[in-house]
Formats: sequence, structure tokens, C-alpha cells
Amino acid sequence: MSQAQKQRAIALVVLIGGLVLGYWYFQQEEVITTENAYIKSEHVYVSAQVSGAIVEVVTGQHEPVQAGDVLFYIDPSLFKARVSRLEASLQAVGLEIQHMKQGLRELEAQRALVLENLRYAREELDREQSLVGRGLNTERELASRQHELNLAQRNLNVVEANIEAALVDLQFDPDLPVESHPKYKAVLEELAQARQDLANTEVRAPIDGLITDKPVVGTYAERGRAITSLIDVNKVWVEANFLETELANISVGDIARIRVEAYPGEVWEAKVTSLSPATGAEFAILPPQNATGNWVKITQRVPVRLDLASKTGEGILRKGMTASVRVYPSGYSEAR
Repeated sequence: MSQAQKQRAIALVVLIGGLVLGYWYFQQEEVITTENAYIKSEHVYVSAQVSGAIVEVVTGQHEPVQAGDVLFYIDPSLFKARVSRLEASLQAVGLEIQHMKQGLRELEAQRALVLENLRYAREELDREQSLVGRGLNTERELASRQHELNLAQRNLNVVEANIEAALVDLQFDPDLPVESHPKYKAVLEELAQARQDLANTEVRAPIDGLITDKPVVGTYAERGRAITSLIDVNKVWVEANFLETELANISVGDIARIRVEAYPGEVWEAKVTSLSPATGAEFAILPPQNATGNWVKITQRVPVRLDLASKTGEGILRKGMTASVRVYPSGYSEAR
């Protein structure tokens, strides 16, 4: 090969290499990458709805559980006693209401008797007035009949007042069912809550997942305070924190490829599903206060969620793992 041919060959190789390098550089300008990305998943803290000592733990450390499975038991003795006490109270209230209804019936019967006595006293007074008018009897007898009439009237007033009070106790409904009486319903609600508290001594898993920390028997569980937590390893996504200057080129629906540091040879296909409405700094415990003191401009990062579609390997993704993300803007040919 002549010297001229060698020079032409070298020039051709350099030209082709330049074209390939230029094409690669142009393509890389379109791809948006970050290594500030982490695996995320549902993480639910488990707390007891009632307070008490843990007497039995069913699950083990990092064991998988299904939603509704019992994780641990809280000492139920106090709650069982309260249920028994309220069941007795409910029965007593039911009997009390039945006694009220029986008392009302007795008062109504008494009122009928008092009305009969009142009618008789009035007739006797009328008859005595007639006799006195004809001089056949004395004024003393007339006064006695008047007294009997007044006494019968007062007895009627007392009985009617007692009936009114009995009707108030029965909500002015003599046929009110026992179960509809406010006293009965109040105790019934307390009993329902007591039974719910007893059921809550069985602390169950709210979601499918792996238990993080096994509770310890003897630990006192306070109502509302987390005892352990569950992580759902089957529903994971990636949260990538891109620079705010890169967001103009990222849209919902863009496809991406994910590499996880724990599995170097595996690639996950993903899709951009949402962009955070605020930068990560805004969610900090102490968000920046740029209106005071010296200020230095720092490019912020914005969390972007990517849902996984498929993968090339069988690696199990765990919450908190680090990842590398490459987002291909819409229309990018390499991602198709």
C-alpha cells in the first residue's frame, strides 16, 4: 500500500470516528441522567389501637405477612373484664326500662281508680247538697263530702304528675322498644367500643409486606405509638432527584432505564409518572429561609417518580437501595 493510500485510510478512519463520536455526543445531550436516585416502596408503621403489655408475638424478624395477619397480641384481661361489666350493665338497663314501662301501666290503672273515686265523691257532694237544701241533713255532712271530693282531686293530680314523669323517662312513648331507649343505646355503644378494644388486642398487618423489627414480649405498647413497621417489597418505584435546570426536558410518560448498584448487570425499564410540586429542600424539617442573612444561589433538586415496567434480571429491589437513572425524552430513538 502506497503512502498516499495509507494517509487516505487514516483520514477515513478519523472521519468515521469523528462522526460516531459526534453522534454519540449528540445523543448523550438528549439523555438526562442522575445517580441521585433511590428505591422507594410503601412503608407503614404499625401501632396498637389500645395500650397494654405484649404477651405474644406471632411473626419473626423480616418475615413476609399478608394484610390481616396477626402480628402480636396485647394482654386482653382488662378488656375482657370491661366487656363483661358492660354486658351486665346492659342487662340491668334493659330490666330498668321494662320496670319503667310496668310502672307506667300501674300508674294508668291507679288513675282509672282515682277517676272513679272522684266521680263518686262528686255524686255524693251533689246528693248531700240536695239533702241540705231540703233540710234533711246538716252542713257538717256537706263539708265532709266536699273534703272527700277535694282529696280525690288531689290524688288525681299526684297520679297524673307521676304518669307525666314516667312518660318523660320513656320518651313520651309507652310502647318504646327497650333497644330504642337512650340509656340502653348509650350502654350499647360503650359495649360496642369495649368489644372493639378487645378485638384490637390482636394487632394485625395493615398491608402485605415484610416486618422490619420483631416486637418483644413484655414491651408495653402505647396506643398510637409505632411498635414495628411493614415494607411492601412487591410494589416499588424509583425516586430520582434531578436538578431543576433539567426539568424542562422531563415529562410525564417519558421512558427511562434504571440500574441498581446492588445488581450491576441488570436493567429495569421504567416510565416517568409524576414530578414533585416542590423541591426536596421544601420538605426538610428546617426549610431554607432565604430572606435573611447571606445568600448563596444553589441549584435545587426536584424529586421525580418513575414506576418500573420490566427488568432483565431477577434481583429483589429493597427500599433505600441506590440507583442510576437515564431518562429518554419523548421521541428519543435509543429508548424505543
